[in-house]
Amino acid sequence: MTRRSSALIALTLSICALAQKTIPSVIAGASNDDQLEQNLEAVGWTLTADDLVEIERLSTD
Repeated sequence: MTRRSSALIALTLSICALAQKTIPSVIAGASNDDQLEQNLEAVGWTLTADDLVEIERLSTD
């Protein structure tokens, strides 16, 4: 798994949930250019099945 920030992972998970219609909206903000670039990266990044398994494993440890 490529190292990603927890903020990027959280935003990507939210976008996935939005696409599956499990949540009604995603509100993301940015206080600086770096945060904006990271938010935009989440739009083009897709979580693989292995990514989701690893996230689940890490969140339950």
